Amino acid sequence: MENEELRGGMSRRTAIKSVAAGTALAWAAPAITTMGGSAFAQDGSPLPACTGQDFQCDVVVECGTTGPLTLCVCDVTVEGDIFCWENFFCDGAQPCASSADCANLPGYTCVTTCCGTTCAPPCGENLVTTTTSGRNAANR
Repeated sequence: MENEELRGGMSRRTAIKSVAAGTALAWAAPAITTMGGSAFAQDGSPLPACTGQDFQCDVVVECGTTGPLTLCVCDVTVEGDIFCWENFFCDGAQPCASSADCANLPGYTCVTTCCGTTCAPPCGENLVTTTTSGRNAANR
């Protein structure tokens, strides 16, 4: 009965394997489609999860590769929220005491960088800058 052929020339074993594979795919589909864009770099490669480690100038946890400096950094905002920011030049950075001070820059939040406590852009912002050299927020 195991190799018994069903109508259409497919064996029972092959039919059961096909149903099992389809069921597994249907079960996994919601998990695959709910992964946010932040789980992958622009080129589609997986990114390490930001775990809440506060950024230090000598310890950089990368969470992306966008912008003119091709680096995004895992950090914690001054309010304690996890944030992945795009590296930027210190020249012209807006100082802040809280993320409310960054309200004029949509998506930016207040973090401590190598430039001091400044408003930082979210990873993927792809900043356009006229500065091409000098100290930058991640000290890289």
